[in-house]
Amino acid sequence: MQYFILAAGKGTRLKNLTLDKPKALLELRRNEDILGFQKRVIREFDESADIYVVTGYLAQTIREKHPDLTEIYNPHFEDMNNIYSVFIMRDFVKDDFILLNGDTVFHPLILKKLLTVDKGTYCVVDNVKILGIEEMKVIIRDDRIIRFGKDIPPEDAHGEYIGLSRFTQSDADVLFAKIEKMLKENNGHMWYENAYSRISDRVRFIPLFTDGLLWVEVDNESDYKKAREIVWKFND
Repeated sequence: MQYFILAAGKGTRLKNLTLDKPKALLELRRNEDILGFQKRVIREFDESADIYVVTGYLAQTIREKHPDLTEIYNPHFEDMNNIYSVFIMRDFVKDDFILLNGDTVFHPLILKKLLTVDKGTYCVVDNVKILGIEEMKVIIRDDRIIRFGKDIPPEDAHGEYIGLSRFTQSDADVLFAKIEKMLKENNGHMWYENAYSRISDRVRFIPLFTDGLLWVEVDNESDYKKAREIVWKFND
């Protein structure tokens, strides 16, 4: 199993907190940042994990702080969305893999569930949270996700995709081919989840529910405060 962490973004909504570092390097507790937390949880369940990090904004700070990770540099982190970060993973994928957004703090049991399911392509979905406009929502039909999008009306959605997914190598080939086509059509401003939607007729995205396990996507200062609070609960 390979692991790819997306950490190229600037995190502008965090204001002064990310002036000198990517948000993946925001400290959660003493001597452990978000990226370090993710790395620790991965290695808790997979000691010899093959971990890659897609960098962009202030990439050198990640290189210096986490030299044990294999870096994939995204030169378009300012003018393209995270769809390009996923696309440049293509040449490094040699096996089934788990994709993590570099700003997601999650209960370790969520990753354990993702590692112990049967072979297939899965997306972790919060099936408890009350949804609003901003969330990356999903529509599920016949035990497969058929659509991802922030534009899905909350009343029509069946949950929120939390930024963790697991791919078979064959399904990843379908994903990369679709993203390549989208980039040629100048769709580099889209989220990678838009590509998920466009291949959902060929790839069976199986929902894996959080069932109330804690997690947070760190987009703003309020999220960051929550992340620092809940990470201590994971270690109680």
